[in-house]
Amino acid sequence: MGRNTGKIIRGYWDCPFCGRKGIDGLLDKCPGCGTGKRDDTRYYMKSSSDLVSGEELEAAGIGKDENDGLHKEWVCPFCGQLNNWKDQVCVSCGAPKESAEELYGDAAIRKAERAAKEAQDLGGQALESKHKKKPTFLLIAAAVMLLLILINVPLLHETETVTAFAWEREVTVEALETVQESDWSLPERADLIRKASEIHHYDQVLDHYETRYETRSRQVPDGYDTTVTYEDNGNGTFREVEHKTPRYRTEYYEEAVQIPIYRDEPVYRTRYYYYIDKWIPKEHYPTSGTDQEPYWSSAYRLRDNERDTLREEEYSVILTGKKESRVSMDYGTWSKVQLGDQYRTTKSITGIVYKREAPEGAEEAA
Repeated sequence: MGRNTGKIIRGYWDCPFCGRKGIDGLLDKCPGCGTGKRDDTRYYMKSSSDLVSGEELEAAGIGKDENDGLHKEWVCPFCGQLNNWKDQVCVSCGAPKESAEELYGDAAIRKAERAAKEAQDLGGQALESKHKKKPTFLLIAAAVMLLLILINVPLLHETETVTAFAWEREVTVEALETVQESDWSLPERADLIRKASEIHHYDQVLDHYETRYETRSRQVPDGYDTTVTYEDNGNGTFREVEHKTPRYRTEYYEEAVQIPIYRDEPVYRTRYYYYIDKWIPKEHYPTSGTDQEPYWSSAYRLRDNERDTLREEEYSVILTGKKESRVSMDYGTWSKVQLGDQYRTTKSITGIVYKREAPEGAEEAA
């Protein structure tokens, strides 16, 4: 909140009827056409040095204590005349002041509000018009999405012929060996060698605090900045108001901070060292071919404590259409396929396979 400096500055107004500009705010009628101030009259300043004397205020029937913005001129509700605060009846039509419901500036405010509403309505219409163009954009977007969908929709049918076979088998020979291992628990069928208390992990434990100094900042008062504004009294004058805003500066200082220091606290558990028998892969014996007579390799001899139960296999056919494809199958399906069998394949434009229909008597390929 500001402080009044006591300076009263002259206001001016323009006559809307004859167009005369810069009429002294203390005059109630236009010197050009004699028309009185109307309800939408607004005062303005020309210069902050254009002061009004006490004599001029007295001649206009305005007391010095009325220049506080609380003693505004009042608007006659019947003829729209703007009257001085002390006028008990309208100077134009004689209506009593008690009938007034508006003070200086109210009509202008209403006019500004109407203008703002009209601008808002016009803006809303423009926005609505802009939104009406959206369907065109939406149609384009929908068309693009439809195109993307169609690209991956099954559209193409192709016949693929079985032109070759391929198979791979592998036998892994494992040996049962006694190995030495260690763990935090002892497995079944293990022969314990020894056990020991060892570090399993570390926990963070608070050890102590250290004092460190950190630079901090704070805002401290550093005087005031003074600004001046001019406020409309609503009676043809303006008052000068002085505002003081506190000014601050940044001050830096060192602050002691307690920093917690942690140490690694070892946590011990029992670790077991032991012998245990395990099957260890030793040799691999692969076989492959392009016929339909797969076999397992026999190029090895099992020794004591060895086995060949770990076996892997893969079977596939080569399908030839516009392109060549390799398709994996389980052995039961693969063994029934014959050279020259044809599959009806459904693909998208991008080549994604959706379905392969097997010939009669055969199963569908993956």
